[in-house]
Amino acid sequence: MKLKFRVCALVLVLILLAGGCGLSQEDFVPTTVLGDTLFDSGLLPIRMGDRWGYVNKTGEVQILPVYHQARAFSENLAAVFSGTAWGYLNTEGEMKLEAQYDEAGDFSMGRAAVRQGERWGYIDAKGKMKIEPQFEEAGKFTLDGVAVAKKDGKYGLINNTGKFVVQPEYDEMGPFAYGYAAVRMGDAWNFVDLRGQRLLDVSAEEVGNFSYNGLAAVKIGGLWGYVNQKGDIAIDWQFKDVQGFSVNNLAAVTMGDGWGYVNKDGRLVIPPQYDSAMPFAQGVAVVEQDGKFGLIDAAGEFIAKPVYDAMSGFMNSDRIRVEKDEKAGYLNGNGVDVIALGFAEGCANYFYDDGFTVVKAGGKYGVINFAGQYVINPRFDEIGFANYEM
Repeated sequence: MKLKFRVCALVLVLILLAGGCGLSQEDFVPTTVLGDTLFDSGLLPIRMGDRWGYVNKTGEVQILPVYHQARAFSENLAAVFSGTAWGYLNTEGEMKLEAQYDEAGDFSMGRAAVRQGERWGYIDAKGKMKIEPQFEEAGKFTLDGVAVAKKDGKYGLINNTGKFVVQPEYDEMGPFAYGYAAVRMGDAWNFVDLRGQRLLDVSAEEVGNFSYNGLAAVKIGGLWGYVNQKGDIAIDWQFKDVQGFSVNNLAAVTMGDGWGYVNKDGRLVIPPQYDSAMPFAQGVAVVEQDGKFGLIDAAGEFIAKPVYDAMSGFMNSDRIRVEKDEKAGYLNGNGVDVIALGFAEGCANYFYDDGFTVVKAGGKYGVINFAGQYVINPRFDEIGFANYEM
């Protein structure tokens, strides 16, 4: 489901690319979300030739590459495409759920969205259809036990029995998090809770997700501000553009004269001075100055000078991807070059929580560890259910 609302959350991979860089990262995005492991259930989908299989952490093939497509494991099951239909494998390579679906998603909270014909429903891990196919689109279930679903052209929220807890009346709907989902009806944006109650008394032009601190960015009258979870104004409408709040309670903002950072009270703590700025993560933030990118600390001091052509805006496991002179590598949170700029063909934007990431060399894909050492030499045509073409 493609959404147009402003996503202000640190779970996104935010990429800053300078014009004319040699390494395009647009398609080099692993499908597993940040916070996941690369080797879900200890296995990683790989492509050899035109077929997909799975390898373990040493690169040994555990499930032969015989499938046309293969997704990462989720809740110990992986969706694979046989050429005619989708089914689910277990970690032993046994087809636990017969290939019978036109499309198949990942498991989450004991449910997986599957499509039969033109409609989506949900199955459990035994293959029982728990929610009959009836939706035009179906999202993953969250920890709150709800999923975004589209019916009769409109979006709402369903529970794990398929009942709409928020009626399908919206033209767009974001994921449910921190008590609310962003919704659009016509040109007006708002937030709804699990009772379907709208938060704002006025219509917004755009909105962001709520951050962990209970604030969300809202655009009204052409300017951005922030509201709290009661719908009250927390920071007045005054900014031309904004980012979401990070864990250190700072948010990047601009009034048109450069980017700086405000705290949750709206006080400017880092003056506007950057061409662009990303949210803080693990105490540092990526900023752009004079067409180059660097890292600053919470005081606005550079800990890695702006000398890089590109930087990822998210740092996971104390590593951040950088690019210079058409080569990529990684810095740590102190701005120290810990994995040298040696990847001329590309590397993933971040490290996964299990300490691995994907790199490309010699036209093939491999995996390196936290120290930059190969654990799987580049020999696969693709890794992960994604398009890595550069």
